[in-house]
Amino acid sequence: MAYTIGQVAKILNVSIHTLRYYEDENLIFVERDKNGNRLYSDANIDWLYMIRCFRDIEMPIIELKKYSSLFLHDEVNVVECKEILLKYQEAVKKKHDAIKKSLSLIERKLTYYEDLIRGKTCDKIKCRDYFADWEEYKRKQGDGKNE
Repeated sequence: MAYTIGQVAKILNVSIHTLRYYEDENLIFVERDKNGNRLYSDANIDWLYMIRCFRDIEMPIIELKKYSSLFLHDEVNVVECKEILLKYQEAVKKKHDAIKKSLSLIERKLTYYEDLIRGKTCDKIKCRDYFADWEEYKRKQGDGKNE
């Protein structure tokens, strides 16, 4: 089945501009009809979901280009693909852990406020216990961007 750029934008919840940008950056190759309109295939949509996943984990376009270029050759370089994914898997795990800690702090603070509203006295929550972990995660992310 063929999809227009507008249909794909709605399916993926991205802008038409984003889809054109991905094409301009050679992240995706899209067929055109006789009038020059883009015609996206189901395979294109699957690949765009993958691109979106990578962008959601903040993979830089340069890394995404490297990853996608591995598929442009007749033989996919499985080893390099795996190395790239392992790198980002670790980054996502660290971010996930930091977000879980932040969520835990928010939940504890909400419970604290609920207890105060009910007139219950509570020990004050020390945010710094959670903040230090989050700052460490952000510092490491910043270091990685300069490599």
